[in-house]
Parts: sequence; structure tokens; C-alpha cells
Amino acid sequence: LGYAVLIFIWVIPLLVLWSISFCFIRCKKDPARTGMVWIKIVYPLWLASSVLYTVQAALWAWYDKIMENRDYMIYDPMLKVDLEAAQFHTGELAMLLSRTADICLLVTLIELASGFIICLNEGSPPPFRKRIRYITFALASVLFILSVIVFALRTSHRLVYLNAQMDLGNYHQDEFPSLPYDDLYNHYEMLRRFDRAIRFLIWIASVATLVYVSYATHQTKVNRILRKSSMFMFTNPRKQQFISPLLACSILDMLRLLAISFFYPYDSYFFSYSLYIPTMLGGFVNYVFMFIILIILYCIGFRKSKGLWSTPQKWNTIGSDKVNEFPPTAPAGMSPFYPPPTTQEATQQPGMPWQPHQQTRPPSYNPQHPSFATQQPQEQQLPLYYPQTTQIQGHHHQQQPINPNPQHPPLLQPLEIPEPTYQQ
Repeated sequence: LGYAVLIFIWVIPLLVLWSISFCFIRCKKDPARTGMVWIKIVYPLWLASSVLYTVQAALWAWYDKIMENRDYMIYDPMLKVDLEAAQFHTGELAMLLSRTADICLLVTLIELASGFIICLNEGSPPPFRKRIRYITFALASVLFILSVIVFALRTSHRLVYLNAQMDLGNYHQDEFPSLPYDDLYNHYEMLRRFDRAIRFLIWIASVATLVYVSYATHQTKVNRILRKSSMFMFTNPRKQQFISPLLACSILDMLRLLAISFFYPYDSYFFSYSLYIPTMLGGFVNYVFMFIILIILYCIGFRKSKGLWSTPQKWNTIGSDKVNEFPPTAPAGMSPFYPPPTTQEATQQPGMPWQPHQQTRPPSYNPQHPSFATQQPQEQQLPLYYPQTTQIQGHHHQQQPINPNPQHPPLLQPLEIPEPTYQQ
């Protein structure tokens, strides 16, 4: 009962976080956030496993209460065998979901580590990412298939055991020595060794995941922005020593899988009261460490301004919450500075539509004529600058030109433009 309560304490918080993750933890077509999809897969698998373990603990308590009553006239033998079958199948299904969640968690850690490397490369995947993904998915598929095989073999073994008891009509070895306990026990020992081998393979995969995450963390700490986005806790601000949340999750996951192999009570054929303490200790280490891992991964995916992003988003635009989308090539606008108006532009009738005029040369103008080469060079007139030129078409106020060179007075005087009159 205490094991069931211990599991049920964090089922509700994880259920709330999983519901919120669909709104706040999204990929947004970012290749660096592929691991967020796997986080949403780990949450429901682990929640379903926790609920099934709670149901198994309740069924086991009911079964234990019936076994305390030795009066065959009071309890129903079929109820006993039904409870035994129900709690066994519930536990086996919970173990399959839990093991699947462990495998998906390894994939999540590897994808998040690759995401930090993608951010380090400014959004471009590293050349080895495709090979890492192929190896990860292949190993995860093999481990999942082996877990399903163990689940099927253990279920069939238990069905053979229950059917043999029902055929003999009793459930005690002393009264019915013909029950094939030796064969069933040998079959169970073979399945136990097979199950331990799969646990060992998952633990080896967690060690390999820890190595890859350590490499990604070492590469990430070179970049100051990524170091802040992946920072979990500073241990020495002067030396910039920090603990990466991804590295912390990998270490906790490796220790959790190692503790499961030592403390879980699936290594004995019959459950005894001496296994209560290992069961509670294994459940505490397993679920507390997993709860911490899921919370840290949720925080990594929840962060925005200092989170795991390799592509620009709307909310990270400096100075504005919205992004103005421009075409790839914007047309060049008109220059805000205009040259002084020509004589024709200044003398056109006010109120009429503005039509620019081009300055024309007289018909006798020919630079190639020999007379142009014999002419004496005249003093070049410096340009006149009109500050604050009015840019209203068809309407020009009187401007006072500025002489850029006071030693040479301008050859032209500013035009006196009469005030415009408008016809009604």
C-alpha cells in the first residue's frame, strides 16, 4: 500500500505538466527541438506505467488479505486465482510500458544533445547526426522488440501455471505433487536470465548516451549564449563551472537503471515478505529519479528566450513582440534629398499637376567642335545648397542659398518666387 501511495503522489503533477506541454513545449519546425516530441511520448508511457503499478499494488493487497483466511468455506478459490492472474498481468503490462519509457528517454536525451550541437552550428545539423540517429533508432527498436518478447514469454508462462492449477482443482503443491513445478521453475529461471540481459543492454545504452551528452555539453560551453541556455546551476561563477541539465538527467538515468537491476523483486519465483524493503527502495529510487528527470526536461523545453532554439521566432525579436515579414528583395525607395529646382519647375503655375522637366542643351552645343578646345576655361560655378528643401510638389518657398565657399560669391542669385495664388 505504501508503494502505491508513493507512486500516486507524483502521478497528478506529471499529468498536469504533460497536458500543459502540448501548448508550451512545441517544436515550431525547429530541427534542434526534435527531442521535444519524444518528451511528449515518455510522459504518457510513464504515467500509464505508474497507474498500472498502483492498480497492481491494490490487487496484491486484496490477494494477500484473502490468503490470510484459511477457511475454505469462506473464500472462493476462483476469486483467488482470478486476483492472482489480474495482478500478474497488470504488473507485466506496467513493466513493459516502463521499459518502453526508459528506451524512449534514451532517444530523448540523444536528440536533445544533437539539438544543442545544431544550435552551435547556427542551425545546420552536424555531419554525424544522421549516423547517430540511425544507430539510436536501430538500438531502440531492438530493445523494444526484446522487451515485447520477454513480456509475451512471461505471460504465457503464467498462463500455463494458472491453467495447471485450475485443471488439478487445487492450488497447493503438498496435496498435488503431480503439478509440474520443476518444469515451470526452470522455464521461469530462463526468462529471468533473459530479462536481466535486456536490463543490462539498456544500462549499457544509458552509458553510451551519457558519453554523447558529455560531448555535446563540452561543445556547448564554448558558446556563451548556449552556455546560458543550457545552464542549470553555477558552481563557481568566476571559473564558469556549471552543471548542464542534460548531463544531470543522463547521470540520474544511468544510476536509476543500475538501481532497478539490484532492487526490483522480479528475480524470485514466489514473492515473499522479505522482499518488501527491496521493493520499496527500488520503487523510491526509480520514481524519484524519474520524476526529477522529467521535470528538468520539461524546464529545458519550456524556456523561450534562453531555450533550445536554432531558428528565429516571433517572440525573440529585439524591441518588438511581432516580426514584420518583408519580401526577399525590397524595392529601393526614393532618395529623401532633392536637388535645387530648375527654372521651369519653379515658374510653373501653382495648383497644376507637377511635371518634372529635364534641362536641355541648345542646338549649337557640340563638344567635339574645334572651337570648344580653344575656349579659355572659365571659373567653375560652385553648386548652391538649399537647406531644408520643401518636398511638396508644385509648391516651393523662397530659400536662401548657402555659399559653400565665401571667397567666391555665387554667380547666380536666388530666384524670388512669388507667393502662390489659388483659383477658386
